[in-house]
Order: sequence, then structure tokens, then C-alpha cells
Amino acid sequence: MTQAKKLKQAIRARAKQTGESYSVARTHVLAKLSKQRSERTAKAAGAARTAPSKGAVSEAKCIEKTGHGFDHWFAVLDRFGAPKQGHTAAARHLKDDHGVSPWYSQSITVAYERARGLRELHQVCGGTFEVSVSRVLPAALDDVVAAFGRKAARERWLEGADDEVAECLASALASKRFKKREDVATFQFDGPDGRVDLRATRKDDGKTQLVARTMGLPSKAQLEVARDRWKQSLDSLRTDLKAQGGDA
Repeated sequence: MTQAKKLKQAIRARAKQTGESYSVARTHVLAKLSKQRSERTAKAAGAARTAPSKGAVSEAKCIEKTGHGFDHWFAVLDRFGAPKQGHTAAARHLKDDHGVSPWYSQSITVAYERARGLRELHQVCGGTFEVSVSRVLPAALDDVVAAFGRKAARERWLEGADDEVAECLASALASKRFKKREDVATFQFDGPDGRVDLRATRKDDGKTQLVARTMGLPSKAQLEVARDRWKQSLDSLRTDLKAQGGDA
């Protein structure tokens, strides 16, 4: 049944119960629906404000970059019918019809979906999960890449890494290399839990930030397994680089 048919049924039911005309009953039904929507919007906005900040846009940043807070944008998404329209259409609505930048269109929509119980933390719109583990390594970008590319250096730090990560990495690195630009090096491969994207970025202080992002995880439980694997593995790499003085 369409929303229009449901609305007409509700109006007719009220008119029959109260003896009001259809137009008067319609006014009351629409007012009630508007109040319920406002209450739902306010509840979701409140939930977004108290949600874990990691991986989520803050309301302060939202106001700074868009001129409005969660109450405003969640009301926009409620009026649009975002739960039924879907993530892509909702984010596009913010971007195309309300002039929100692409990044904040996505971020606000994700915050809305989490607050409305449509998406869990770390869950992407396809229903799977992804998780990132990041470490600042005490070595230059070239040395970090060498720690993966040179067999002796790789075998040394992988001794302390998660066994399945070590096996998948060794196999992948035997057939391909990091793609390196001036300040960034990337490597993608099939890890033990899902597709893995490694991104090493040169920092101004001469150190390197390495992020391991695992995608396509089927559950939160598997997310935690992947997180633990990469914490152990990147900690082993960091310890080894520190012991080698950055000379991998």
C-alpha cells in the first residue's frame, strides 16, 4: 500500500470516528504526522550527538561546514523519506538539492542512518562492515615500503605479526608491489578476512602513517577479529622499524 493510500485511509477513519469533514480530519491527521516526524527527528538528532565520535561527523563540524546542525539535516532527510529512498539517493538529495558538499552529504547521511538504527557503526551501505587500523611508524616512507618489499626485512617483522596476515601478505607481495607516488604508497590484496587496502603516507616530521583498511566483513564479530589481527601486525612492524632505526 502506498503512503498516499495509507494517508487517505487514516483521514477517512478519523472522519468516521469524529464526524468531522474530510478536510478537517485531514488537517488533524497531517498535524499529528508532522508532530510525530518532528519528535522522531529530534530523537535521532539527540542520538547522533551522543554517538561514538570515532568515524562520525560531529555536529560542530556539520554546522561549521554547512550552516546547520543535525536537527535541520535530519528533518530534511525525514521529509525526503530517506529510509525508503536509500543511502545513495539521500546523499544525492543533500548534495544536489541543498548544496551540501559531497563529503558532508555522505557523512550526514551516515550519521542519520546510524541514529535511526538503519546502519551500525563501521557498517557500509551494502550491509557489510569495514575497519581501519592506523599506526605512526618511526621511519621514512621509503623504509616502510622496503619493510614490505625486501624479503629479509619482511620475514623479520612478520614473525611477530598475526599468522594469517603474514601468510596472505607474503603471498601477495610475491606477485605485486606497492604503488608509490611522491608522498603516498598503496597496496591492495585479499587478506584473511576481506579485501585489504594498505596506505602509507609521508608525514612532515619524517615519519610515516600506515593505515590498514579491511573491507567486506560480514559481521561485527569478524570486524573485531580483523581489527585485532592488524593491531598485532602493525605493532610488530613498528617495533621492528624502531629497533632498526628506520633502516629496513
